[in-house]
Amino acid sequence: MKKYTYTFILCLLISFFSYAQQHKYNALEKEAFKKALYFAYEDNPRIALHHFKQFAVSYPNSALMPKVTYNTAVLLRDLGDIEQAIPLFRKVLYTEYDYDIIDEDDHKELEKEYIVCKNKSAMHLAEIYLDKRDFKKASTYIYLFDQKHKFDHFCGNEHVAHDMYTAKMYARLYAGQQKHQKAIAELIPFMFQNPFADNDEVITLLGRLLETNYSSQELRSAAEVAVYTIKSTGSDIIIDFLNHKVKIERATIIDDLDRYKNFVKSNPLIKKYLSETQS
Repeated sequence: MKKYTYTFILCLLISFFSYAQQHKYNALEKEAFKKALYFAYEDNPRIALHHFKQFAVSYPNSALMPKVTYNTAVLLRDLGDIEQAIPLFRKVLYTEYDYDIIDEDDHKELEKEYIVCKNKSAMHLAEIYLDKRDFKKASTYIYLFDQKHKFDHFCGNEHVAHDMYTAKMYARLYAGQQKHQKAIAELIPFMFQNPFADNDEVITLLGRLLETNYSSQELRSAAEVAVYTIKSTGSDIIIDFLNHKVKIERATIIDDLDRYKNFVKSNPLIKKYLSETQS
């Protein structure tokens, strides 16, 4: 199955998870919603989009409309129709939904889902405006997903991934505003491999920023400092890179600093800078 944006899959799963709880909805609404989700899950985005749009026409007052609107916007973005997706993401984000009209049994669960969709809508809009290089609007939407409609998840791994994602978004914003040192500071804490989240994009973006702002000799020196100043402080392994203290995930309670030294050396950026000849 084609890999769609993870934000759509997340709301898709949330929709299925709470589906059994939505026993008060009209049976026809539930069936129409389920059909649209089915086609999205089965990698038929255009058919899924058709069914979500039809749902909006047939059941405009449904309590499911925020999720329908959100998923419609995600499908439009995935299909490349950014300009149609934008107002739908904004509609989800800025509409205040009346939870009192929902049966009390479903109230809290559906309210959580609406908050998730607001959070993800702000994330999509932030990405879209960073791509457009409209950094003023991007800054607004980054603030909204990071501070106002905050991410919440029961899984600790998801929080690690989200923290990394947020750092990348701020780094892209600061880089676009020519605040390169602030961008670098956002990314450095995530430069080492973490078992809970893929940091390939961090490495790529951080490498580009470092090589724009420092000489090869400066980066080699920073890499050497990182390798040879590893310290164990209580429960943390700490290195220094460009005057930033970086924590490394401890794999064992044993203070085998040579093991961590090799781990630091294996980092793609550290490895690259150590191998460069000093000028």
